[in-house]
Amino acid sequence: MLFNWDGNTWCVGGYRFIKHLVIYLAFCLPFMALGCILLALALPFVKPKQEYLPRWLRWWDNASTYINGHYPLGDGLSGDPTYRKERAKAGHTNLFWERFYWLALRNPMNYFEVFNLGLTGYKTTRIESTSPTGRIDRTLIEGYSYTEARNPMEKKIAYQYYYVKFYTLFEKRRSIWFRWGWKLPHNLNESWSMEGWVFSLSLWQEVYDAAK
Repeated sequence: MLFNWDGNTWCVGGYRFIKHLVIYLAFCLPFMALGCILLALALPFVKPKQEYLPRWLRWWDNASTYINGHYPLGDGLSGDPTYRKERAKAGHTNLFWERFYWLALRNPMNYFEVFNLGLTGYKTTRIESTSPTGRIDRTLIEGYSYTEARNPMEKKIAYQYYYVKFYTLFEKRRSIWFRWGWKLPHNLNESWSMEGWVFSLSLWQEVYDAAK
């Protein structure tokens, strides 16, 4: 079980964590910092109706554009339509900042993490969670979860560790969340075309539609 692991399982989890941490610190973090600089310089020259970055900035673009199609099918440069409406209601309307926040801070190096570090051909085979549904969500359901997926052709295992805790600060609903591994589906035996690598920590995620 997730919360009664034996020593061997803890060793496996520790090795996985260290491996992800090394990749993040040695490679992803420096390129995320570089992306902040490049995006700050390039975004003012991206047309307001253009929802993708120039080819030379592809690593820092949003992957959904190249999986689902151009906005509104994909998230474009500042999120899906529902997310943009919620941000606008909260007073976030500056186009440059919304694009920079989405690409550099909220989803840094999204294209690279999906197409270069991501997985394809896997199926979710195991879910352990404090949630009855097995699902943890940074804006809806708090708790812990461990998800595992397998690729029968390559005999490899993918995994996702997820923790979410809600709190209120200055009368605003927020969440602390930590997610690392790969962004795996929440349903058993669900297959997918492409899922991204993830190593993300947030201490002040704004929650718009959190469960009461």
